[in-house]
Amino acid sequence: MIHVVLDTNIYLSGFIFGGKTRKVIEYAIESKIQVHISNEILNEIATVLKRPKFGLNERQIRFFLNEIELLSEICEPSESISNVCRDEKDHIIIECAVESKANYIITGDEDLLSLKKYREIKIINCNDLLTIIET
Repeated sequence: MIHVVLDTNIYLSGFIFGGKTRKVIEYAIESKIQVHISNEILNEIATVLKRPKFGLNERQIRFFLNEIELLSEICEPSESISNVCRDEKDHIIIECAVESKANYIITGDEDLLSLKKYREIKIINCNDLLTIIET
């Protein structure tokens, strides 16, 4: 089983816009990958979903978060990581991946992708994950 941590942008794109990110979500639903998430990442997703551009009400946001929780294993990072990413908010993704012993972080964020790897965790985009799963 492949263990992954999905960046916030993957959830948003997968649920709202579709495409290859939706395929990653579908693989999680089909238990072809195990997704790990922390409460901090859930809080970040909730904050982003409240932005006016998405036009979602509280009930829709709660539904969205419940769906994410159903397809994910929640972990609480015990290690605080800093000074790795340019954007401090990205550290919660790495912390979750370390705690859950994920194989991959899946992101569309160029800052995270430029790291390529943190410890033994590979940082890849959706296309790379789909190639790994489908071959």
